[in-house]
Amino acid sequence: MKKALVLTIAVLLPSLFQSSLGTELEVGDIKLQISVYKQTGARDAMNRIYIEKVTVMPSRYLNTRSANKINAQLKQISASFYAKSRQCNTPPKNIPWGYEFELLEATNSDDILTFVFDATSACSGRHSFKKVTRKFSIQTGALIPED
Repeated sequence: MKKALVLTIAVLLPSLFQSSLGTELEVGDIKLQISVYKQTGARDAMNRIYIEKVTVMPSRYLNTRSANKINAQLKQISASFYAKSRQCNTPPKNIPWGYEFELLEATNSDDILTFVFDATSACSGRHSFKKVTRKFSIQTGALIPED
């Protein structure tokens, strides 16, 4: 009985944490990990929050210091969108609301790593559909200002 319980836990444990670990994506020589920053409710339901967090992994092409600088900025943008979602408070009943922030595209060209996020929100009958772009220097990890 004890061996069966240990075996069952060993088999089921990885599947429990799989969704929280996220998925990996390769952009050229750079690996990204995409995970859930904050989620309330079912994935496709109304009246919920779904915010992704992107983490850049250091590699031979992207040093640890640059990766840490980029990761701090990426975490801050997810946290900022979450803060906006909390400002909606409790919308009037019978009015759908929701906040979604997902990675749409990541590209690597020359010395620039570019992220495009799909930011969709609805609060108190106001809807917003935006694309949020962030560009970073691969050598320094610095955020490149938008033109």
